[in-house]
Amino acid sequence: MKLLTYYKIYYEHRIKKANILLKLYIYLILPFRYFYNLIYLPRKKNLDLAENQNRSLRNLDLSSLFDYFNSDKGESFEDQYIQPFKRTKKKIKGHGYAKYYEENFKNFKNQSISLLEIGSFHGNAAAAFFFYFDKAKIYSGDIFPDLFRYKSKRIFSFYVNSSDEISIKNNILNNNLQFEIIIEDASHCLKDQIISLFMLFKS
Repeated sequence: MKLLTYYKIYYEHRIKKANILLKLYIYLILPFRYFYNLIYLPRKKNLDLAENQNRSLRNLDLSSLFDYFNSDKGESFEDQYIQPFKRTKKKIKGHGYAKYYEENFKNFKNQSISLLEIGSFHGNAAAAFFFYFDKAKIYSGDIFPDLFRYKSKRIFSFYVNSSDEISIKNNILNNNLQFEIIIEDASHCLKDQIISLFMLFKS
């Protein structure tokens, strides 16, 4: 995680609302908080090695994979949106998307597909998709690609801003890639979702 990413996620909104004294205080503590949080960040996980070491993951359904990799798309997850040093093992309710995904994705499960996820964050859902679609190439786009915690020969993490048509064009469309599945889970703003739909539907 880069310092600028840390600032934008955890402090930019506070700075905008803060008075002068509070702004000075935040700017003073921010570097210390940043380096302290780095201690609590997990190392990037190699999914190719994990696949060889734990082949039973291939047999799990998507809901179990979401839970295993701590994705908010599952039934429950450990809060991944607070600062790393504040995180606990306490589970909170997830979105429960798996039952809808599996219903619509089951015909692609054993195929060599390409899947694009916009709004990958830490990559927890991408890791789950990696094992669910064991022949797929996973493309994971986010405005903070430095947060992505996984690596594999089948996973490609990159920068994209879903609210910016030029960014979508330069980082996705210009690569002439075609996808069997596109999942938009980025800003959660209707305007951005409409931009993504109209620009990426042909892909």
